[in-house]
Amino acid sequence: QKAAKEKARKKAEAEKRAKQKAAKEKARKKAEAEKRARTEAAIRERELKAQFEAEVDSSERTQLMALIAEKVERNWRQPPGSDGLTCLIEVRLSTNGSVLLVNVVKSSGVSSFDRSVEAAVYRSDPLPTPDSPRLKAEFRKLTFKFDPNE
Repeated sequence: QKAAKEKARKKAEAEKRAKQKAAKEKARKKAEAEKRARTEAAIRERELKAQFEAEVDSSERTQLMALIAEKVERNWRQPPGSDGLTCLIEVRLSTNGSVLLVNVVKSSGVSSFDRSVEAAVYRSDPLPTPDSPRLKAEFRKLTFKFDPNE
């Protein structure tokens, strides 16, 4: 009888330890799953934030380039015989939008047209700048096609 009680006690202890071990393992797995879920949620949140910022930047970039083109065109004095011409311009700006340098990257083939575009950019000083700190560096050096027909 004593041996049976001892055997039952040991069996109960073993079952208790097994239950405790199972509970610990279950808690560990649950904690790992929660940590993994938090990590995945944080990654998704960062991805969504980056996507949103990219969309906002794209929208602001598009609007800003349109404003710059509009301002340059307003300040452009079209030379005779320049209908249908375009040129590619590179503009370096200061942080506040002041024009530092203008270069014709791809000429229209007519130097009077190219010079008139350079002059229009200088007359447009200062050019609009982005509000977004992420875009400020990008807008220090602009390259755009000057096409008054668009």
